[in-house]
Amino acid sequence: MNSISIIARNEFSLIAMNPLVIVFVVVMFFLALVNVAGVTSVPMDSNFFMNPPYVIFFGFLDGIYMFTAVLFTFFAVCLGIVSVTDERSRGSLRVLFTKPLYRRDVILGKFLGIGSFLFLIILLTYTLNVSLMIAVLGVPGSAIELLLRVGTHVVLLFLNAGFTLGLVMVLGIALGEVGALIASLAFICYEWLPSSPSLTFTGILGSFSVIDPVYLYNKAFYPTNTFGATGFVDLYDEALPYFTWLQQASPYIVLMIAYLVIIVLVGCMLFAKEEA
Repeated sequence: MNSISIIARNEFSLIAMNPLVIVFVVVMFFLALVNVAGVTSVPMDSNFFMNPPYVIFFGFLDGIYMFTAVLFTFFAVCLGIVSVTDERSRGSLRVLFTKPLYRRDVILGKFLGIGSFLFLIILLTYTLNVSLMIAVLGVPGSAIELLLRVGTHVVLLFLNAGFTLGLVMVLGIALGEVGALIASLAFICYEWLPSSPSLTFTGILGSFSVIDPVYLYNKAFYPTNTFGATGFVDLYDEALPYFTWLQQASPYIVLMIAYLVIIVLVGCMLFAKEEA
């Protein structure tokens, strides 16, 4: 376990110094400023500001959920390509085999290092967005309610992006750098470009959508309302108690966690088998 933590810390440090990360952070900071500028540009006497603050606040976060999911999916692909497949293609991963390490420890340590950095960036991004919105609108009602919903959103984003990261690692082991890049971009296009309100609820695989990670992310965010009303509810539905939403979304969240664990284990086993 100590060797895994050492690899994870080293990977975290390497990723943090990558120019790609700096570019992404700058872009996310700029987009946060643009988002809050869009709110501040609305006249204070407009119908927009006639709503309670929590309606505006949660509506804003609800509106950017798909956009940020696509961005972080692409970011996870870039991190996986740079950190795993690129190093593997140059043979630098083999340097680690001079140490008394299991090969599965290398992949697991790398995933934990990159994954923790990815989670940190997601958390900082939403902290920035929420902080700017609080500066404009104030705290929307209950601060605890806000923390619960935004914190859950961060976790859902991480589970979705983390699965993509694990998938890129598996593709990199199986296909090499170029093949992994092509397959990963195809995955993004297949999963995210056709997104529409109807696909959010039905999935692009129809009855097999339960194996689709993007479908699970959308359904966790917008679970079916099973408490008498028809249609769907969402994480930022201020009229629905948080724990009522959680009860309906929990099956999809459990599947997201399970798929993340499975894809990482597949990467570990595949890498150990190939390099044996």
